[in-house]
Amino acid sequence: MSDNNIPDFSDFTDATAVPREDHLTMLKSMADKLRNKINLVADAQATLDLLTADLNRYQLNVLPEAMELAGVADYTLSDGTRLTVRPDIKASITIENRPFAHKWLRDNGHGGIIKEAYVVDVRTLTEEQREALYEKIKSFDVEPEDVESIHAATLKSLVKEQLEKGATLPPSISVFQFKKAELKEPKKAK
Repeated sequence: MSDNNIPDFSDFTDATAVPREDHLTMLKSMADKLRNKINLVADAQATLDLLTADLNRYQLNVLPEAMELAGVADYTLSDGTRLTVRPDIKASITIENRPFAHKWLRDNGHGGIIKEAYVVDVRTLTEEQREALYEKIKSFDVEPEDVESIHAATLKSLVKEQLEKGATLPPSISVFQFKKAELKEPKKAK
């Protein structure tokens, strides 16, 4: 499905030159191809969503009901395929219900399943204060986990800024540079 028919623009490298009509025609054609590829992916995703919903309907409703009507919970097909219906569940706790659910779990001896971590922003502390806090936490016979992270957008912004300045980044920061074509369709009249 790859389209490797990309026009050669190597003869048009002077940024101050006026674009040639044939180049503009090629760009319009390439924009049309991009629009088509975007639409193909959107259509494929919509199809996948429909197929997934149909699979779930069949797996969670149609087949279990048919097997119940047939009076079987386990059936082996002539080709050796085994068809079974087994009980299963999904469980979740909404944010609003979390305090109540956690209290119930703790009150009923299930508090151990609740992961609890204290996250503290220590950027305003001195190095000595950070070390003291770390040691204090360790005094409670727990091993604090030092988790550091950088938000992806913040790192991207910093790397972009450094590259624009001509700075050399360490090899520990992976950078993949690419060009991305985007289309913004005009707003349609209501």
